[in-house]
Amino acid sequence: MSDTIDQNTILFGPPGTGKTYSTTIYAVAIIENKTVDELNYEIEESGYDAVKQRFNDYKEKGLIAFTTFHQSYGYEDFIEGIRPVLTEDTDDSEVQDVSYKIHDGTFKEFCNRAKLPVEDNNFGLNLNPVVWKVSLEGTGDNATRRECLENGHIRIGWDNYGPQITENTEYKEGGRQILDAFINKMRIGDIVLSCYSATETDAIGVITGEPEWNDDLPFLKRVRRVRWLVKGIRENMQIFSDSTTIAT
Repeated sequence: MSDTIDQNTILFGPPGTGKTYSTTIYAVAIIENKTVDELNYEIEESGYDAVKQRFNDYKEKGLIAFTTFHQSYGYEDFIEGIRPVLTEDTDDSEVQDVSYKIHDGTFKEFCNRAKLPVEDNNFGLNLNPVVWKVSLEGTGDNATRRECLENGHIRIGWDNYGPQITENTEYKEGGRQILDAFINKMRIGDIVLSCYSATETDAIGVITGEPEWNDDLPFLKRVRRVRWLVKGIRENMQIFSDSTTIAT
């Protein structure tokens, strides 16, 4: 194995031959300026979990982007496309007006982050951060709010739909628009306001992770990692008139 990894590397083979496993090792090796042999030796000595954790940490910081290509994955998802914006996104009532906005795909978003000087973006914001207002199991003090602020994430419900939301999901209990926003529209580097009341926020954070399903939680199992910049405040949210609301 050479000391350097080519900038364009293709790992190929039938399903189940370890391509995803090897991708983790290659990505960490590139970021840490190590060889694949060095990472494999570390795995032999200490196990794979430590390398996998570093991979996840780098991904949360925006240094790694992981995506899966499938039959319906197109140019709009990878480079740039337009997405519909609904005028009412707080419930499942009939929407009267639909507008469209340009949405960066996975690759373009990653390239934009790579252009940012690290010293000028200490908060981890993306180039065009969207402000999201999130209700953590309603307003006021509650166990879910305290858990989210303590453990650095936000949570959302509709657990009965299961871990995977697909085009075949039947939204019998509602939540289509909110789930779409949480899973598909929120981006790493967007801003989150925790809604303590209809007019007050008690915490402000930056999204650092992709959607996850945490089965260890009793409910509201859909999770996104957040780096809370400030907690325990009471600030007026009405100045954020252009923000978007997600309710659990």
